[in-house]
Amino acid sequence: MAEQLQLSLFDFQDDYLPTKAKKNNAGKLLKWSYSKRSLLEQCLRKYYYNHYGGNKRTAKEEPLKEQLAVLKNLTNRYLAAGIILHDLIRKYIGQMQKGKIISLDYLLQQAKYRYRQQLGYAYSRKDKAIEIYYGFDNLDELIIETENKLLLAITNFVESFTFNTFRRFFSKPESLVEKNISIKTNFFSSGGKLDFAYIDNDKLVIVDWKLGGSVESQDTLQLMSYAYFASEELNHIPAKIELHQAHLAPDRVSSFEIGEHEIFRTKNRIIQDLEKMNRVHDYGQKGISQAFTPCGQSRVCQLCPFQEVCPKE
Repeated sequence: MAEQLQLSLFDFQDDYLPTKAKKNNAGKLLKWSYSKRSLLEQCLRKYYYNHYGGNKRTAKEEPLKEQLAVLKNLTNRYLAAGIILHDLIRKYIGQMQKGKIISLDYLLQQAKYRYRQQLGYAYSRKDKAIEIYYGFDNLDELIIETENKLLLAITNFVESFTFNTFRRFFSKPESLVEKNISIKTNFFSSGGKLDFAYIDNDKLVIVDWKLGGSVESQDTLQLMSYAYFASEELNHIPAKIELHQAHLAPDRVSSFEIGEHEIFRTKNRIIQDLEKMNRVHDYGQKGISQAFTPCGQSRVCQLCPFQEVCPKE
């Protein structure tokens, strides 16, 4: 069967094209990323505090500028565990590509030490983690629960049969580890990072490492956006791209099919996100926080670093 040609952004009808993205203080087009759009969807006020109010280069009239800059740097147990997991995986695969093996014991020791250091848990640093800063109930239990999940994820990554297929390509020097990919047009800029990717026969296989989660709980837009960027930058047609989320602690893999339709939908979602970012950008630049409505959702507010300044109404 003949291969289908990829749809270019410029093959869209005019109604699908975004207005040209506005520029930030550095004179660059606003950039789409999955993490940025997630924050925009999650809570507009949190989006403002993170990208404008807490940013020293913009929203100059924001009266809480210094306080927001401090709160913006707070982490939480999930973010800390995720960052450490990805860092150690990158190091593990990088060493395998050099013909060296890092022991599981070393990875576990590093994970536990770095996790507690990053949270400030070992010495009760209030300027490190949201859980400590806001004095969460059952703090020890919460921190240790996520730590154990991190250690289980690393153990499964190294030993579980579930991930054997991916391990076969760890030592291949041509395999990609945390490869930055991006697209820039006259209309917008967007990008992401491939956790792990390799060529198997004639297919590009993309693997996204997850601490936990499942196919039912994950938004697939992140993975689909990687496929879109890879199809453009790495010149692979969608039909020859495989997408996998490796849920390390639960010890399972979620796989997704992709074709021209999925790429088309992903492009449209990115464009829609950028339209939203464009609409609120001027308010953010001017420090008009009232234009950004707080979400008021307890599950979001609980892990928000800005909860002490947010009106929540």
